[in-house]
Amino acid sequence: MSLVEVGRRGGVAWLLLNRPEKGNALSAALAGELAGAARELASDPHVGAVVLSARGKHFCSGADLSPAEGEDALGGGEGFAGKLVDALVALEGIPVPVVAAARGAVLGFGVQLLLAADLRIVTEETRIGVPASRLGLVINLEGAARLLLELGSARAAEVLLAGRELSGREAAALGLVTRAVPEETLEEEAGRVAEELASLPAAAIRGNKAALRAVLFRLLPRRENDRDLFQSLDALALRALEERRRRA
Repeated sequence: MSLVEVGRRGGVAWLLLNRPEKGNALSAALAGELAGAARELASDPHVGAVVLSARGKHFCSGADLSPAEGEDALGGGEGFAGKLVDALVALEGIPVPVVAAARGAVLGFGVQLLLAADLRIVTEETRIGVPASRLGLVINLEGAARLLLELGSARAAEVLLAGRELSGREAAALGLVTRAVPEETLEEEAGRVAEELASLPAAAIRGNKAALRAVLFRLLPRRENDRDLFQSLDALALRALEERRRRA
């Protein structure tokens, strides 16, 4: 069974996480398939927009922290953690608009997947949160920076440090997502928005997305430019993992 499904409706591609029995938690295999599918879509000139969604009740319940998925690698930039980041990089590399359609749980690394999309449509009751502190984990630096840019320092601290979850309605009011809609209209609304985007002049859409992304990436830390900062955070993440194991 494929962990990522790709479908087409005219000029719109649908990219669906397909691990519903695990709440679409990101395993190394799922992250790898997602990265591969995203890169294929990025190179397809016939795709005018992409909808990122998921099978089942939850968009993405975070990274799979089971021993089989290599929890040990979450503290650094290699292994499992590297595959998760690579999936984000691949999604962000799609040159046409990406519309996220999310319901249920959007937690941990699932929030970073959501934020990789250009437009984010969620249900009113979607649960959005980063429980890293409660789980004894340290978020990656890119993820922390995105939360700060999207929410501001005080609200980002509440979400990341205190582990507060936001409803879809709250996230829309704060500007973290584009809009919150009733559960039964999620796919219809996401499809409508994507089809509208795909119908616009392709060169203009790609150019304007590139402009937005160029500014955003200038504001985000990058491992190749901030090695000391990343290494310091990696060390803290590994220390947090050691404490987590001792408590287990």
